[in-house]
Amino acid sequence: MNDATTSIRLVFPRGELKAPKLLTAAANALRDLKPHEALNARLSAKSVTGFIGHIVRMSEMVTDMDLTDVMLGAWKTERRFAKYHDQNKYPPRSISIVPLHTHRITSTHKPYVELSIAGESLGRIPFEIELQITVDAVDVVIQDARFKRIEGGRARVSGTLKCADQVLIEKSSKNFEWKEGISLGEGVLIPTLAERRPSRL
Repeated sequence: MNDATTSIRLVFPRGELKAPKLLTAAANALRDLKPHEALNARLSAKSVTGFIGHIVRMSEMVTDMDLTDVMLGAWKTERRFAKYHDQNKYPPRSISIVPLHTHRITSTHKPYVELSIAGESLGRIPFEIELQITVDAVDVVIQDARFKRIEGGRARVSGTLKCADQVLIEKSSKNFEWKEGISLGEGVLIPTLAERRPSRL
């Protein structure tokens, strides 16, 4: 579901990820790893430069997310959608169009880059992505207990990208719309109420 209109690149464009802040954060994070003394001697200036370059490249990969997935992840936690598993009320062939009023979704993601040399781990470089999505006037199409399509709607996205606790980018996207809707293919399964209950074990 990587569509240009729903990509997190709206918030974190590739060009901005190459800012000097990222190079500084990568260098500081590498210093903070404090690798084992046996490995420290093998970390040449060339290998350190290589690691920093790798962290910069990986920063583009950790932001390779789709806002549709973030929204669906939030909607799947709402108990009201579990009723669509009742096939007496909602047979598999029936289609339900559910309007969602203006609401905000807050989502935090903590990917990391693990570095190693000669098969031995040096540690992890942590990233943190914080997203706030304000969604307005969206209809979700549900069939056979699955989200099948997102119709219409507008959204505004604010986001913060950090590397090793240093803020790299903090900004908002412009308002955007899904004029032609977003197809979810075979659909995204809605959890049942039983699947939502916390484990008692």
